[in-house]
Amino acid sequence: MWLMSLAGIPLVVLGVDVLRSRRIIGFFQNLIWPNGNPEVLEARDHIWAAALIVVGLIIALYGVIELINPRPAIYADTLGIHVRLGHPLAKASLIPWDELDDIGAEDLDDEGDAVPVLWLSVLEPSRLPAHPWGARWLDTKTIAVLASDWEKAPAPVGMEIAQAALTVAGIKRTDSSVVT
Repeated sequence: MWLMSLAGIPLVVLGVDVLRSRRIIGFFQNLIWPNGNPEVLEARDHIWAAALIVVGLIIALYGVIELINPRPAIYADTLGIHVRLGHPLAKASLIPWDELDDIGAEDLDDEGDAVPVLWLSVLEPSRLPAHPWGARWLDTKTIAVLASDWEKAPAPVGMEIAQAALTVAGIKRTDSSVVT
């Protein structure tokens, strides 16, 4: 995610160039009009330059914050499982423990490549987005969260979530067949 923030740097550079030195913009103007530019920059161009700077700084700042303090893609607490399925600024979607039917990990075929996923079978799929980011619906009640860029493999994460569910329910884990 933080690599996406690098797109903010060219926006800031171009915005500052339009407002100050016009070296980059001037270079392209000379390529297009070698005998001189018949058009000058208007006030609206300065407004667009200011907008580029603001948007570029917001994108770059968000990326730096994600790099320094990344938010987990999935975590569990006493309420249930929180999964980041929305856009980058969206809150994590909550799946309460009593609405989680099953959990597991496998590799899905994605255009010939095996992609590790953690799948969650839920009883109430309307709580989750219809078009999730970083996940896909396998059927009407099962969502697969893509785990290719996670630090841990999805199977141990699924086991930890299953253990958390049992702990919340007050049951000690005695069988390793909880996660399938």
